[in-house]
Amino acid sequence: MQPVQNNPNISRNHYMFHLRQFIGVSLLRSLVCAIMVLCILIQSSFLVFADTPDDQDGSASGQESNGSSIEQSSSTGIFTPTVLLDNSPVNAPLINGTAYVLYDAQSDTFLIGNNVDEPLHPASTTKILTVLLAIENLDPSDTITVTKEMYDYIPEGYVRLPLTENEVITVNDAMYASLLLSANDACSALAFKMAGSKEAFASMMNEKAVELGCLSTNFSNPFGLTDENHKTSVHDMALILEAALEHDLFSDISTASSYTIKETNKFNEKRVINNQNRFISTNTYAYEYYVGGKTGFANASGHTIAAAAVKDGRLLIGVIFGADNSEIRYSNLIELFNYGFNQFTTSTIDNNELSIMQADTERQIETAITDYGLYVSDREINTISYVTTSASQASGGYTTSIDLSSTIISPNEKSQTHSLPIYRTYSNGAKYNIGTLSITIKSRDIIDPSDEPKFTFKSVIQTVAKIIIILLLVVFLGFAGWIYFQVQKRRQTIKNRRKPKVL
Repeated sequence: MQPVQNNPNISRNHYMFHLRQFIGVSLLRSLVCAIMVLCILIQSSFLVFADTPDDQDGSASGQESNGSSIEQSSSTGIFTPTVLLDNSPVNAPLINGTAYVLYDAQSDTFLIGNNVDEPLHPASTTKILTVLLAIENLDPSDTITVTKEMYDYIPEGYVRLPLTENEVITVNDAMYASLLLSANDACSALAFKMAGSKEAFASMMNEKAVELGCLSTNFSNPFGLTDENHKTSVHDMALILEAALEHDLFSDISTASSYTIKETNKFNEKRVINNQNRFISTNTYAYEYYVGGKTGFANASGHTIAAAAVKDGRLLIGVIFGADNSEIRYSNLIELFNYGFNQFTTSTIDNNELSIMQADTERQIETAITDYGLYVSDREINTISYVTTSASQASGGYTTSIDLSSTIISPNEKSQTHSLPIYRTYSNGAKYNIGTLSITIKSRDIIDPSDEPKFTFKSVIQTVAKIIIILLLVVFLGFAGWIYFQVQKRRQTIKNRRKPKVL
């Protein structure tokens, strides 16, 4: 019997069998791993775009507005009478004049007054608006070349610097002359510098007045020349002065004791201008809290004044039109200011107090709507920044509440918004609306575009990484398939070369 010879074909076949088995198992494992990774990636992608309510834990996302929630009537262009905080003030000073008002600029509250909205001749208090526009539109160092048109229309007897034709002065010179001396030619020069004519500047003035919330105002000239088409109210003049005082330069000019105009091309000597306002120029009517203003006089208007005072951070503005004489308007304003500072108090809205109340209100709403598949998707709180009331009323304390009594939530609405009034109630029962809490409620069954997560740099990187992983898996599977194909091809080649057995 002959010994069995080692057959190389058998060894090769055995090797190829195990290789195919190994590759098949590897491919199966790789395929399973790839499927698992793809499942994880797809699941995570669904989680990113799921309908998850914002701030579902009830945390407050709205921020308190610094602006008042009470809109000025000028926003609609419809005149509404001024609401005074106290229509029947006790022990208020008796004011000599056709109209007067005391205004708390910090809280945008008109405290007391008479004939507050009546259009009257303002005389030279008009110059407040002209100088305000000059501050906003010109540089103090700009120069003005005087023309006859700037002063020819000013009647005899009206105060002048005086200016002469072709004289060159600065805008700063003209502003000081307008407020300290009440020089009408200097004020007119500012107007012509800005607009080119008296009429064009009157349009600028009226546009600015509307912008400031004035609804009883129409100006026809820059300095207060008596004209039936040139009138304003004490209410509107208070708003104009408030806007002017937002610029420190206005206060600096109107409270200066004097100002010196240097030599010009027409005047070889310096001109010293003294402040004619008795709050500054006299000891009798000096008032330590005075921060700026302007006086005026004309036969048609009587004596007028608009002035401001600041004490303990509170800005009060007083306006009197139609006083019988010059002195009484100063003494009356001092009495008005003292009355306002002593009899009224202004306080800020407590942000922390409102935040706690907002969270409590949201919890109440969430408890009521959760069984209906609803949730609070958004919230915004909007309040006034300050509230003014009488000092006696404030001394008794107050409570703050968000009123839910008139709120009706529909369980079938997909999206609904409710404005809840916020009240401050004092111990005597007086109630003030200090703002609103706006709550938006949505159904969990809908996906609102505003609820979808926003794309961020992190989310983009994560998405790109997922795509790269998927591409790598595809390449790996393709490469594994290619190897398998080569092995099968090699196997077929070997099979074709196999010789028949000889027994």
